[in-house]
Amino acid sequence: MTERASAASAEVVSAAQAIASIFGDAAPSSATAAPGSAPASRCPFAQMFTRASTASLADRLKASTKELHHAAEHHPLQQSIVRGTITRADYAAFARAMRQVHAAMESVLGTLAASDVRIGAIFHTRHHRLAAFDRDIALLDAGAGSTLALEVRPTEWLGQGTHNHPLAWLGVLYVVEGSSNGGQAIARVLRRAWSLDDDTLASLDPHGAATRELWGGFRTTLDAQSFSSEEQDAILRGAAATFAGITQLMDSLVAAPAAKS
Repeated sequence: MTERASAASAEVVSAAQAIASIFGDAAPSSATAAPGSAPASRCPFAQMFTRASTASLADRLKASTKELHHAAEHHPLQQSIVRGTITRADYAAFARAMRQVHAAMESVLGTLAASDVRIGAIFHTRHHRLAAFDRDIALLDAGAGSTLALEVRPTEWLGQGTHNHPLAWLGVLYVVEGSSNGGQAIARVLRRAWSLDDDTLASLDPHGAATRELWGGFRTTLDAQSFSSEEQDAILRGAAATFAGITQLMDSLVAAPAAKS
C-alpha cells in the first residue's frame, strides 16, 4: 500500500469514528437516570419530552434525537460522503440543499436575536455559512454534472417543524452546528479525495482548530439560558424535525434520478 493510500485509509477511519457527531452532539452526556425511575422509551419522540431533572437542555437534545441521528448518519448518501466516494458534483448538489436549510435558519434566528437576548447569546456571526456554501458549491460544481436532483424543499419540513414556536429554530441550529464536529474529519477525507487545499470546504468545516472549543461553549451557553418547559419542548421538536428532514432530503436526492429515468 502506498503512503498516500495509507494516509487516505487513515482519514476514512478517522471520519468513520467522527460520524457519530456529523449531525449532532459529540460531547458525552452528563445526564443520569434518577434512582427508581422507569426505563426510558427507545422511541425518539417519547424521549423528546422526558422530564429528567438532572439533564441539561443540551443533554436532552442529544438523548431525544439519538435514533433520528443514527438514521441520518447511516444513510447511504451520508456514508458515501464519509468515505470520500461521492463525486464533487453530487456533493455540490447536497451542499445546495443544505444551503437552503442554513438560509432559512439564519434569517429567522437573526431576526429573533434582535429582540430576544437569549437568542442573541447563542446565535453569532460565526453561525452564518451562506458565503462558505457559495464558495464550496462554485468550486465543486465545475465540470461534470451531478446525478442528483432535489425533489423536496428543505423549507417545507423546516416550516412544519417550527411554525408553531419560533424557538424551534434553536433546535435546527443545534443540529447543524453540531455537525461541524464530524464535518471537520470528513472535510479532510474529501480534500484528500479531490486534491483540494486545506482552506476549502469551509461550509463543512467552518471553525477549524476551534471546533471542539466552540461546540463546548455552544452547549454551555444554551444551558445557561432560561427557557420554559414549553420553549424547551419546541427546541426539541425543532431538532427532531431537522434530523428527520435531512434524512428525507437525502432520500429525495438519491431517489430523484431513478424517478426521472
